[in-house]
Amino acid sequence: MQDYRLHTLSDEEFEELVGVLCRSELGTGTVVFSKGPDGGRDGRFEGTAERFPSKTAPWSGKFIIQAKHTTNPVASCSDGEFGTNKASVVAKEIPRIKALKEKDELDNYILFTNRKLSGGADSRIRKRISEESGVKNVQLVGIERLSQMITLNPVDVRKAIPRLAETRGPLRFYRQDIASLLDAIRAVVCAGEGAGKSASFVYIDLDRKNELNGLSDRFFRYMQAVSSPYFGQLEVFLADPMNRELADSYDNITADFNHRVIVHRDDFAAFEAVFQQIHDSLTDQDPDLKRKSRLIFTLLHYMYWACDLGEKTDDPTNTSS
Repeated sequence: MQDYRLHTLSDEEFEELVGVLCRSELGTGTVVFSKGPDGGRDGRFEGTAERFPSKTAPWSGKFIIQAKHTTNPVASCSDGEFGTNKASVVAKEIPRIKALKEKDELDNYILFTNRKLSGGADSRIRKRISEESGVKNVQLVGIERLSQMITLNPVDVRKAIPRLAETRGPLRFYRQDIASLLDAIRAVVCAGEGAGKSASFVYIDLDRKNELNGLSDRFFRYMQAVSSPYFGQLEVFLADPMNRELADSYDNITADFNHRVIVHRDDFAAFEAVFQQIHDSLTDQDPDLKRKSRLIFTLLHYMYWACDLGEKTDDPTNTSS
């Protein structure tokens, strides 16, 4: 699965993207988004779907399709503003869905969004919509499945939205190298090697570095509390001549991270979003790495603290400590 930055699309481009995907998933009879008499912007399809929600058990009947786009790169369907608050996106749509159901204009409801969608949020939101609207078939499509659909329909999607190629996530990496490094670090941390030793690096004033990189005080305190207790172990591990090959791998990874972050830094409002994007780019496509989320964040925080990640001078071309 490719990594796409769909938050960079406009609302209209996102609707066009969903329309293209629905013509593939439902059928060529999909009617793209237009404003209805009730003020809502819906896509529509009537008939038996080609392969939605699956090829073996496709839905049939009258479909209403909605696209909810956000420009927030770390937005989630678990956010209150989307699915749980009284004034949430979902809450505002339920009366419309119910009205369409009562007029026999809706059998199946599909909501596309470029937000992350966890299993728990998926179940809660679908249950709420179904119970409050009376619609039995409700499906949410989050950014994970959206990315898979785009990958399966590259020609049609890029023909409709040529600049979609520009939205591929900037922070994509060699996962095998990172996985090997994480496995080695995990063994050291579990063994307690270097435990209790404070990291010795002090390259620049960290308050100044935080200011340069746009890292909030709140997140910096979080890093101190959660990750810094392991920094001494990581420093000892990487300095050990026995781990020279892994240390070289670490240097290559940080160089790659830094290059991509500098090139795409303007895409992120705060540096904590950079940590999240790197993490998501790794774990969204690799179940094994997803099980190592905490260790990934610890390593990223160490890189930042050690001045291996992020700017450490007002002149980004100056790499001296």
